[in-house]
Amino acid sequence: MSSTGSAPSEVPLHEAVDRRTVRRAPRYSTFIFLGVVLAAVAAFILSGFPPSQVAIDQGVHLARGTLFLILLATLGVVGGVLGAIVAVALDRLSLRRLRRRMREVRPPGE
Repeated sequence: MSSTGSAPSEVPLHEAVDRRTVRRAPRYSTFIFLGVVLAAVAAFILSGFPPSQVAIDQGVHLARGTLFLILLATLGVVGGVLGAIVAVALDRLSLRRLRRRMREVRPPGE
């Protein structure tokens, strides 16, 4: 190699490096599914309790399978909504952290 060749132009490091930030957003479907699964566990536990004596005397108690399905339908919707709310809250929190980190890390010269 000869030393007469042109030297590469010097570029400041902050201009040469492409800094990209990868934001890890929560998967909404996972949180909703987890909420429904937790609701199913709660429905299973709640349907295992025996009916009250007053309900038995009046004849208004439900079979355990029917009670489980009613609780699963009701609590499943509530659990899914709560799971979605948790996912949105975590997403907002990650955005806030990302913005704070972007303010702290500024390339020199800006």
